[in-house]
Amino acid sequence: KGKKVIILISEQTASSAEIVTAALSEQGRAVTVGTQTYGKGSVQKMHNINNDTLYLTNSLIYSPSGKLIENNGIQPQICNGIENSCTISDKNNPNKDILVAINLIKNILG
Repeated sequence: KGKKVIILISEQTASSAEIVTAALSEQGRAVTVGTQTYGKGSVQKMHNINNDTLYLTNSLIYSPSGKLIENNGIQPQICNGIENSCTISDKNNPNKDILVAINLIKNILG
């Protein structure tokens, strides 16, 4: 019903989660908090050949605005890694994303 969504992202956010994050963020429906996502913006088909596996990339995934997700990932709107980095997660403070999101929700809701 038009309410804002807060999405927590990190370097472990990949594939379909990146697609949903990009779509909601670019449409102004969500605020992203955390660090840059993994950048798995491709579709691959797996072929078993003898004892080996061949992965063929058969398409790349773009955000609604046309940004390539593959190898780029999604940049958060609010970066909260080490020293507010967008790329380096603060492994010593795993609840940091959640605390930032809670404060953001309080600010949005008043």
